[in-house]
Amino acid sequence: MKAFITTGTESFLEKHVENHPNIHFHFMKAATKTLVFYEHEHENVFVSGQSFDVIVAKGDIQPEGFVVMEHVPVVIESQPLFENGWKIDARTFPQDTASQAIRVLRPHKGNVYIVCMQWNSEEAYEQWKLSDSYVQIQEQIHKPAYFASRPFTHKYEMKEEDEL
Repeated sequence: MKAFITTGTESFLEKHVENHPNIHFHFMKAATKTLVFYEHEHENVFVSGQSFDVIVAKGDIQPEGFVVMEHVPVVIESQPLFENGWKIDARTFPQDTASQAIRVLRPHKGNVYIVCMQWNSEEAYEQWKLSDSYVQIQEQIHKPAYFASRPFTHKYEMKEEDEL
């Protein structure tokens, strides 16, 4: 499975996705930008943006919720360790009513992996941050041996197209 992400103005993104009614797009909104995410076997319909291989997928991405994307620059030598660690550590991602999905995405270009986690709400995410599972996942994301540069985080609210 592959994943595709692009950003842009709401009006541009809405018009662009209208041309592809057979693809289920997920709109995410932050204070200053709108992001569109979708998963597909082959088709990249974005002119610009990023393409990824999905190396870990747990749960289904829901139309509502709070999304945290951890961007982790990983040096080439550490990429197999990083990926294998996630295949093990993603099992600790909670499967309860507050957590919805996790994706670990390998970039087609560059070295910045994305760990995408979806929650029912920001409050649910904040509660999870107090757990042992959170500590274990953060240790996986922030292993210094992986870093090409410092990891960073973006947070979003899921939005339906008609809410934009």
